[in-house]
Amino acid sequence: EASQGILRPGTLAKPVFTPADIMENFDRKGKTQTYIGCVKTVTEAFASGVRVWQKAYHNESIPFPQGASCTFTLTPCDNVPVALSSGGSFGDDVMTEEALYSYMIYRMPAEDKNVLEVFKATAKALSVCFREWKDSCSIVGITASGGIAPQPTPMGPGPVRGAKGENGRLLGGYFDGDKMCREMIAHFEKNSEK
Repeated sequence: EASQGILRPGTLAKPVFTPADIMENFDRKGKTQTYIGCVKTVTEAFASGVRVWQKAYHNESIPFPQGASCTFTLTPCDNVPVALSSGGSFGDDVMTEEALYSYMIYRMPAEDKNVLEVFKATAKALSVCFREWKDSCSIVGITASGGIAPQPTPMGPGPVRGAKGENGRLLGGYFDGDKMCREMIAHFEKNSEK
């Protein structure tokens, strides 16, 4: 609509994280069943949270400056890159430290105080890194065209209505595994001082 595009829930479609994708390169050799179960629990918490976030993601202001001044229709144009974090999702609530930790403790393979502490550290690291990942990515390459704009008049061109967009991608850094490790270590160091 005019210079603003709307990305509706469900349009941030692929790829979708699955626990199987994350576990594909995990080396199980020499690991106990409890250890493997804990790793699976963490991957399931992350994958489940990201899926919920992704399906509900929306952004009400994807900039298309050309849409503000058109004649007849919008000629094909790409959006101005915009930060992924400028949109929102009720799935953000699922990616908080508290929500991730709750997911893990209700699915933990064994009652163990040490496992709980690892889950706390992991939940915090995942949440922090997820927020930073959203800030580091931009939505780019959505091509909009069509819709209805005013006919040529003495007043000149005007805003388009009903143009449609397609394609697009996220541009930016991947989820920072090293940062996640540093966050976990910081959690353990902080809690060992108590």
